[in-house]
Amino acid sequence: ADGTVPGAKNAAVRKLDHELGIPASQVPASQFKFLTRLHYWAADTVTHGKKSPWGEHEIDYVLFFTIPSKDQLTVKPHPDEVDDVKWVTKSKLLEMMDDKSLLFSPWFRLIAHRWLIPDGGWWDDLAKTMTTDVHCDYVNIHCFDPPMEHMGGGGDAGPVYSAALEE
Repeated sequence: ADGTVPGAKNAAVRKLDHELGIPASQVPASQFKFLTRLHYWAADTVTHGKKSPWGEHEIDYVLFFTIPSKDQLTVKPHPDEVDDVKWVTKSKLLEMMDDKSLLFSPWFRLIAHRWLIPDGGWWDDLAKTMTTDVHCDYVNIHCFDPPMEHMGGGGDAGPVYSAALEE
């Protein structure tokens, strides 16, 4: 694996347009940085209850894209896909993630706690993250069980890969 992942990058461009209304011309696939992949699952018990038939089980590619200024990006979220968009600092994100009244997708919580926000993580030196391969893992697919609140669902799913991630 060499980190080029053109299919994942082109899919990201399509999904950014579909979910956030960001025009493809503002996020060229060639400018995405592929960092790693993760395999995770989560029952949608938070939204649809303990026996929810809905959930996710997928392999996700973690891609970064940076812009000089938020004013250079058109964001028009699709209301069926995105509830809210907010530009935040790292400290504000940490504060928001501690607020139990706010919902974050399980995969975002996993990525944030594992790689994005720890000391020395991706956020601390974004320039190094974007211009070197120091934070890249093109070989492994990291496997995660969801946080406890996303266990269960219609099949009463429990930990698959390890003990559930505690927050």
